[in-house]
Amino acid sequence: MSEAFDQLTRQIGQAQSRREALRVLGTGLLGVALGSLVSKKALAQDPAGTVPRSIRGFPPQPINPGLPPATFDPRQPLGPPRPLPPGPIRGPLPFEPVGKTCNSAMLTDCLTTAQAEYTRCAAMCNASCGPGEQYPDAPRTAVCSACRRQWPDCRYTLQEAGMACQKTYGCINGYSCTMDEVRSQIEYCCPNGKVPCNGGCVDPCLSLAQIRNRSTCQCDCARSCRPPLIQDSNCLCKCPECKPGFRLQDSRTCKCTCIDGLDLCGDECVSLQVNRKHCGACGTECGPQEECCLGQCVSTNEDPNCGRCFNNCSAIGQTCCPRDLTDVEGVPLHPRAYCSDLNYVLDCGECGKFCPSGECCKGVCCTSHMSSCCNGNTCISLNTIQNCGSCGKRCASGEACCNGVCTRLGTNDNCRTCGDVCQPATTWVTIGTGAVISTVASSCKSHQCTCPPNSALCDNFCAPDGWFCNGHTSDGKVRISRCPDGKPSGREWGTGRIICCPGDFTFIGDNRVCT
Repeated sequence: MSEAFDQLTRQIGQAQSRREALRVLGTGLLGVALGSLVSKKALAQDPAGTVPRSIRGFPPQPINPGLPPATFDPRQPLGPPRPLPPGPIRGPLPFEPVGKTCNSAMLTDCLTTAQAEYTRCAAMCNASCGPGEQYPDAPRTAVCSACRRQWPDCRYTLQEAGMACQKTYGCINGYSCTMDEVRSQIEYCCPNGKVPCNGGCVDPCLSLAQIRNRSTCQCDCARSCRPPLIQDSNCLCKCPECKPGFRLQDSRTCKCTCIDGLDLCGDECVSLQVNRKHCGACGTECGPQEECCLGQCVSTNEDPNCGRCFNNCSAIGQTCCPRDLTDVEGVPLHPRAYCSDLNYVLDCGECGKFCPSGECCKGVCCTSHMSSCCNGNTCISLNTIQNCGSCGKRCASGEACCNGVCTRLGTNDNCRTCGDVCQPATTWVTIGTGAVISTVASSCKSHQCTCPPNSALCDNFCAPDGWFCNGHTSDGKVRISRCPDGKPSGREWGTGRIICCPGDFTFIGDNRVCT
């Protein structure tokens, strides 16, 4: 009984207002009175000692092993029972809102009360249940009817009561209860890794040199730095960064000096061995086509320093091509001198000699774009059956090399040779009258363009019946003419060529033969 009054005294001392202190006092006194009454009744009905220890005033023991171990501490003294938050708690609880007020002391007390309520109700309900009935650790609907009538406050299972306490007073699901850094004596729920400030959740200040701004909740620097020191992102004083080539010599004065191997020329640290503006000594500048090599200005437009220090082309069997070479428009070909084997399309046989064909073969430009340097020493045409398109690619039997591609002959597009096209039917216009006529399509047979019977073949065009080949125009186009007096065309007896029949004719098969 004394332990219960001691705990009631502590709770009243932790109250944040007079109204809350009065509420705690009233609830606590009522709980002590009810607890004393229940204990006496239980001891009278259970002289053998079967009533749970909590009814006799002992600390409660965990009954539901499924409840998280951190929900309550059996070693805490049993406080007066208090009403649990109203309403059932079912399923997973939602995330706590950022900045929700929490109370660690109230949470511990609520969990202790939940344990006491569960123990008290379990004992009394088991004693009141009929044959075969027992108070289980299950939802309310499974409690025996006699228990519901005698103990209407037994609304929760132990796990439901613990979850209700956490939702009301504590933080769950990745949130922790922390004291507000501005509003002292007030705790808030914030995500793990965050801290409360003015009811919101912010990142903690990571340095002891920072202080929380009570208005903006930003982490401000607690003090300023004395020049030449400056503040870093963590509000720590440090020297400014030294310029490239320098290192910090004195952390008190922030004086910088040149790193090892460099010398101070003016306000910069340079290497007198390779710096073109300070070669060997400060202020000694090398010429436009010179570089500083080991402290001396040397020409980099020739061996043994072709393009850079100590680049000797002759040592690897090549030629140093100078940087002053230009193309036909005067544009420099290279920004600096370089080594060349003179077997390159831009340096064929000599520096700067360009091969229009795009092929340089052993220092000689190939004359045709359809040629290549085969075997590394000879320009060979790549438009032959033996080397069609590339060195050593041979065309199959019945094929010809057409512009570097193996092509089958005997087709309308390539009848006798590459590009020998048998012409399709086309529309022509007669000179003078402007009459429109249509030629007949020719076709490739036995690698020859042929025409239908009684049609003359004129440069792979087939003239219509009654027309004959009549040479070419001044621009090289084929010319055909109509037979005089409307006479038909046919094959000349003995030669077989198509002519205008001067008189009679006869047919041999489909062919008209002039007689």
